[in-house]
Amino acid sequence: GNSESSNSDVALAKEQPKLLGAIEFAFSRLPGGRGAVVLLHEDCAQDLLIFEDYKSEGPVEAVLFVLGAVRDMSPTELRCVELAASRLSLPLIRCKVGSTAEFTS
Repeated sequence: GNSESSNSDVALAKEQPKLLGAIEFAFSRLPGGRGAVVLLHEDCAQDLLIFEDYKSEGPVEAVLFVLGAVRDMSPTELRCVELAASRLSLPLIRCKVGSTAEFTS
C-alpha cells in the first residue's frame, strides 16, 4: 500500500542520500511546474512516442531524459529517479526507444 511505498522511500533516502540528492538537484533545475522527466529503459512497456498521449496542464518547457549509458541503470538508480520526480511533483514518463536493448551502441 501507500505506507509500504513511503517506508521504502524513507529507506532509500537513508541508503542513497548522495545519489538521490544529485538526481533531485538535476531535476530541480527544470522550470517549476513546466518540466517533465522521461525515463528510458528497455523494460518499460511504452514505446517513445514523443508525448503523443501525454496531456499537460500547460506547455512543457523542458524535458530531461534519463537513461543508462555505459551500463543499465541499477534498480536503486531507477528508484531514485522515480522518488526524486515524485518529491518534486514532476511528471515521470516511462518508455523505451524500441525493442532493441542496445540502442546506445
